Amino acid sequence: MNWQILSASVIGSSHLRKGLPCQDAHALRILPGGEILCAVADGLGSAPLAEQGAQLAVQVALDSLSDAMQSPLPAEESEREALIHKLFATTRSALEEKSNSDNRPLRDYATTLMVTIITQDWMATAHLGDGAVVAQMAGEALFTLSAPQRGEYANETTPLTSPTALESVRYQAKKGEMQAVALFTDGLQNLCLDAASSAPYEPFFAPLFAQLAAPLQQDEAGQALTAFLQSDRICKRSDDDKTLVLMRRM
Repeated sequence: MNWQILSASVIGSSHLRKGLPCQDAHALRILPGGEILCAVADGLGSAPLAEQGAQLAVQVALDSLSDAMQSPLPAEESEREALIHKLFATTRSALEEKSNSDNRPLRDYATTLMVTIITQDWMATAHLGDGAVVAQMAGEALFTLSAPQRGEYANETTPLTSPTALESVRYQAKKGEMQAVALFTDGLQNLCLDAASSAPYEPFFAPLFAQLAAPLQQDEAGQALTAFLQSDRICKRSDDDKTLVLMRRM
């Protein structure tokens, strides 16, 4: 598989005003077989060490998934689901070890987590919390593979540090060859998803994916994506941290 990928995590204007760090994190990995692994995490603003929780979560999740994929993946969807669920347990254990070593409450590292595998002919996502995964197959419309998890109250989300976290992880899979994929945190979801249906907003994604249709200078394109996420037109509609990962098959 030959993909072009751009990604950025930027600090929100509200965090700048409050002197807080960027609490989003993301990580990507392309395996020798061409499979793409991606993890995105959004540390909860109420947690004092949320940025550490998010950074640790994406690294441990990708390490665990990379290790698991050293062996052939199970053919049965239920077994794949069990495998990807297991890495959430491994990641939560890493957060517990961090809290114990630092002598801090586990809740101080509260974070969401999305993990996605893209292969030649299918993709799968495991998701806990807000944020979303949008994808497109060649010649077809955009669709939301994994929508934001909504709590009982507005802006309520279940972090990986919650006692019920592992029961709340949601798994979604789609067979077929993906043409384009985007992952993003909740700092962007109100700009690019329909609030009621969670359907993707085509005018947001179309120009971004179009830019990935031809080879790019990665440094310049990455700077342009960061500038876009930090622009007034975006920040006027969302003052939260923002992560956007864009992938398109060449």
